[in-house]
Order: sequence, then C-alpha cells, then structure tokens
Amino acid sequence: MKLNHKLNLYFALSKLIIIGLFILLLPAIFNWYSVYTIDKFLKLQRNEAFQNIKVNGLDFYLEGSDAYGSYTMLRDDYIAIQQADPDSLIGLKEIDDQIRVIDRDTAEYRILKNVFTHNKKHYILEIGRSRETIELYSSLFQHVGLALLLILFSITIILDFYFSRQALRPFWLIIDKRLVKQKFPFDLNFSPIKTTTSDFIFLDASLKALMESTTKAFNREREFTANASHELLTPISILRSKIENMMIDKDLSEIQALKLSEMDNTLDRLGRIAKSLLLLARIDSGQYKKTDKISLHEVLSDIISELRPMLEDRNINVHLDIKEDFQLVGLNQELIFHLFYNLINNAIRYNKSGGSIEIKDEYLGNTYQIFIADTGQGIRIEDLDTIFDRFSHHEGSGRHGLGMSIVKSIADYFDIRIKVKSKLHKGTTISLSLKYP
Repeated sequence: MKLNHKLNLYFALSKLIIIGLFILLLPAIFNWYSVYTIDKFLKLQRNEAFQNIKVNGLDFYLEGSDAYGSYTMLRDDYIAIQQADPDSLIGLKEIDDQIRVIDRDTAEYRILKNVFTHNKKHYILEIGRSRETIELYSSLFQHVGLALLLILFSITIILDFYFSRQALRPFWLIIDKRLVKQKFPFDLNFSPIKTTTSDFIFLDASLKALMESTTKAFNREREFTANASHELLTPISILRSKIENMMIDKDLSEIQALKLSEMDNTLDRLGRIAKSLLLLARIDSGQYKKTDKISLHEVLSDIISELRPMLEDRNINVHLDIKEDFQLVGLNQELIFHLFYNLINNAIRYNKSGGSIEIKDEYLGNTYQIFIADTGQGIRIEDLDTIFDRFSHHEGSGRHGLGMSIVKSIADYFDIRIKVKSKLHKGTTISLSLKYP
C-alpha cells in the first residue's frame, strides 16, 4: 500500500473513531444541552413575569382571583400562580420534572418554581414546558448535529486527501525520477526536486550523492576490468604462441608435452575469462549499438550448427520451433548471438546423454517470449537466486562462472526479462520476454 493511501486511511479511521464516540455521546450531550436551553428559557419567562407583576401588580395575572393559570394551545408551555402554605414550600426545588394534569390530559413537564410574597401572602409561580417538546428539540439538535458532522467529515477527508497528495508530491517525484526511471549506470544530469520540505530536500540530495558515488565506483571498476582484460590478452597470446612452438619440438618427452598441454589449457581458460570480462565491460559502458534487425530463427540456426559437434557427441536432439519470417528490431546481432549461444551451450553441457532441447516462441499480448527447455540435471532451488552472479560456485567445474552473467548483462542492456525455472534431475526452462509492438 502506498504511503499516501496509508495516510488517508489513517486520517479516515481516526475521524471515524472520533465520530463513533461522538455519536455514542450525542444523545446525552444534546439532551443536556436541550435541558440547559429550556432552563434558561424558563428563567427568562420568570423574569418577564416578575417584571409584569412589578409594573402592573399581581392582579395583572390574578384579576381578583386566588389563582391564575394559562397554557398554549398545544399545551407545550404553561404558567400558573397560586397561594401556597409556607410549610409546603420547605425543600422546594427551583427546577424539576413533574407530572401535571391540564384539561384532563396528563403530561410530564420541566417546571420552574419560584416562591414570592405579596401583601403578606405566599404565592408560588410555576412556569413549565413539556418534556415532549424538550425531547423534540433534543432529537432535532441530534439530527442537525449529525448532518453537520458528516458534512464536516466529508470536507476534512477531501482536504486531507488533497493536502497529503500535495505534501507528498515531491516524495513521489523523488521515487519516480531517482529510482523507478533510473537504470544503472545512473544518469546524473538532473536538477534537484523543487520542494520546501527539508526532509525531502535531504532525501533527494542523499540519493544523488549515493548515485554519484556508486556510479564513480562502478566506472572505476569497469575501466579497471576493461584495461586489465585488454592488457592480459596480449601476454596470454604471446605465451600460448611460445607454448605451441615448444610443443612442436621433437625432443620433448611425454611428460614435458603433457605439462605444456596443461599450461596451454590453463592459458586458454584465462584468455576466455579475459575476453568475457572485456565483453561485460563493453556492455556495461553501452558501447554496442541497438540498431540491428535480427532474424531470431537465423541466429539460433547458426548457433545450433556451430554447436552441432557437441550435440552429436552427446546424442542430444534439438527441436527449433521459431517463426522464420519474424524479425526483432533495435537489437545488436553480436550480443544476441552471445546471449543465445551461452544459453544453448549450457543446455547442452548440463544435459544428460540422449536428452533433448526445445526452443520455441509465443506472443502474450504485446510481449514476445522465447523458451529454452532442456532435460538436464537441473538447478537446486537455493542456487536459482545466484545463477547470474559472476563466478558463482554452483555453475560447476570446467566453467569460468561468467556465461550466465553475460546473459543477464545482455538481457538488461536490451530490457529483456529473463526467468529461470528448474527441477533438480528433471531439467531447466529459461524464458526471455521483451516488449514488441
């Protein structure tokens, strides 16, 4: 999962948790707020009633009677004034929930009670609002609050998504331009990613420094390999020439001739190692052009013809099923020959006597695939990850350990994906895939 997706998921989950807690507490919060609001309303009504009594006198309400009562049409609110026994007023709560009967209808009210004295008589003022109205307000507040909360949640999610994308945009540019789109050896001709985030500036600069140091080290190694390989070829050639001249001498004993032959074989292997290293250095430095149009069937036929003596010596049958009229473009004839020569040579050398090799191709969408399958000794599972390493130990005696490294370098040079599947004592299948329009 990408970082911005994780951040957006974290933001969304954290907000959902907060909203969940808020929804759980919502009824209690809004019920308390509704009661608090109604209590303030009742107190304002009381103040208004006392102001009327102060200005107009108590008869403004009583009109000559001992008590007064009034309520709204829907009986949501009521006000009542009546004489009261002083003893009954002891412990009276200012605001309380009580049941009242109005016109034979029983309902629960939130009631404010206030005791006052007028003309040496004790009166009690009651102002009430029905609990049903309070609960209606509470429910209304809850629905409005929940709707607002969901709207705010949606807005914040959108803002978080937009902000995280903008904040992480330099990071994705660094990943894309410095890692995804870069191929080794790195192209160091790039400008820093524009960003005001110090962490991203440091990351970009660190990656550039790492790429520069890696490229310099690689160039030094490549130059040394190329120079050393080239310099070794001359003395090797001279030594082999001298050994061949010495082997012509008729006075050589059998032991001397055997020793010279062993020396010549050793120099031959050393020469092949030097040539392979030189080839790898040239591939890594991009010295080969990618302009040739190649008939793969023709290349493979030439390789099989060249390796025919080995095939006949081990009685190995090759089945070539490659389209004859198909041509690959943007490659290099020499390197493609090296690639398939090494693969088929290995398929022969590590095959069993009387075995077989099958070479075929197929299309999968816009991908062209070539398969080389043998019936040889196979490769251990633990060795598959290192099969392309230079001088890998599992490649067997008699091999200088660079054949598969050359194959991998050439494949990478042409963006060819190579996969190896193998079963011990049953055989190996190597597939090569390249994009083709």
